[in-house]
Amino acid sequence: MGQLDEAAADIKKALELNPMFGLAIVMLSQIYVLQGRPQVAFPEIKLVRYDHQRAYLYAIAYYALGRKKESDDALRELIHKFPQNTIRDRRGLCFPGTSPTKRSSGWTELMPNVTVV
Repeated sequence: MGQLDEAAADIKKALELNPMFGLAIVMLSQIYVLQGRPQVAFPEIKLVRYDHQRAYLYAIAYYALGRKKESDDALRELIHKFPQNTIRDRRGLCFPGTSPTKRSSGWTELMPNVTVV
């Protein structure tokens, strides 16, 4: 069993103990995408409590499935509706791992073509 499998199992156990543990649902969705199973993430994403987290997760899951339009739509929603929940640098708005300085926090591999807006 790999580390992502172990993490998913631990998160599922945490959700059994506390189904309202919202961060666990977010992490489980991310794990499914990292495992190359973004289609499995969608039912979990629907359970995410906060709209900005849901938009972010939809963006990476759709992108991982090759559904660029849906991914772009989710990113657009994130930018316009939740600017306070995006990462900014001195050049303007950017997403995790997409700054030209390549300060990666996870999206660089999944979304290499997303740039500073």
